[in-house]
Amino acid sequence: MDQRIEFLKKTPFFMDFSEEHLTEMLKASSWSKYEFNEMIIHQDELADKNQRILFVIVIGKIHVMKEGTRIAELKGGDIFGEVSFLKDQPRVADVIAKAKQVIIVGVDRDKLTGIDAQASSCFYKRLAEVILDRYLLQSKGPDDKIRPVNFEPHLPF
Repeated sequence: MDQRIEFLKKTPFFMDFSEEHLTEMLKASSWSKYEFNEMIIHQDELADKNQRILFVIVIGKIHVMKEGTRIAELKGGDIFGEVSFLKDQPRVADVIAKAKQVIIVGVDRDKLTGIDAQASSCFYKRLAEVILDRYLLQSKGPDDKIRPVNFEPHLPF
């Protein structure tokens, strides 16, 4: 069995994927290794480099930096790059390796269309769960209750 599948099985993002789905995911992904303080992505990076890639941390930890301020620390199993992956927008933050060794699997949105539909569906379902979990976590107030979101309606009349 491919050693990469064994790594993915232990990664929280991919834990519920079947071995067949993980094999398919390998077709749509690439692996990268970074060292401490190495820049992984740059804020405002455009489409010609890593634009449609969602990153999943397999080993290590990273800092997400916005205008020189750390806004998040992520570790094995966490994802980053979802905004650019889903919306074709430039990267919204810098990402820097903050462990001696950081291994990341990058899932290419364009390549997802070429794999088994069930594996692709499993991936998008898991991505939606992670994004929803982040939203709920950020929406909690000091008393651990979800704060209401104040959306201004944009009515045409």
